[in-house]
Amino acid sequence: MKRRVRDGAIILPIIAAVLFAPPFLQAFDFGASVFGLPLLLVALTFYWVVGILLTAFVSRKLVPELDLDSDGSDSADGMGRADGMGRAGGMGGADRRDRG
Repeated sequence: MKRRVRDGAIILPIIAAVLFAPPFLQAFDFGASVFGLPLLLVALTFYWVVGILLTAFVSRKLVPELDLDSDGSDSADGMGRADGMGRAGGMGGADRRDRG
């Protein structure tokens, strides 16, 4: 399943480039309207929204799920990494405060 999602992430921008290419969009530029809006504008908006939704779906599937603790933090030190090498460069907050 992961391979199919990863392949979809590669194909998605290519499909978007084809859908937004001028030769393809000219098919919608013939004067028709939907609810008073030009069909070209409706098609562009539709493709844009579908592209965002598909990108959100694919990115959710690609990002590994976080291993959350019972308190809602995602690591042992609460700084993003369980090995203590979070944003503080390996020193815990207490170590830096004690250096005086």
